[in-house]
Amino acid sequence: MDHDLYSAPQVKLRELLKRARVRKGLTQTQVSIMLGQYKSFANKYESGQRMLNSTEWIEILLQLEADPSEVAIIISEMLTKEKS
Repeated sequence: MDHDLYSAPQVKLRELLKRARVRKGLTQTQVSIMLGQYKSFANKYESGQRMLNSTEWIEILLQLEADPSEVAIIISEMLTKEKS
């Protein structure tokens, strides 16, 4: 299992999280505060400086009113293709 911050699934996850934030018209700081985190939290995960666990990215997507199951399917499909 690849836990590299720069693996294709991790990069895609960051891209999808950023897309959800931008779609809501929020800044990284606004999302961080909305999540009760330090101001640079969203910047850290969007830039690849911090890896999120599954609970964290699901919570972020729910706060952004995005569907975590759609993201899970995309990432799952990527992982499946990597194994074949």
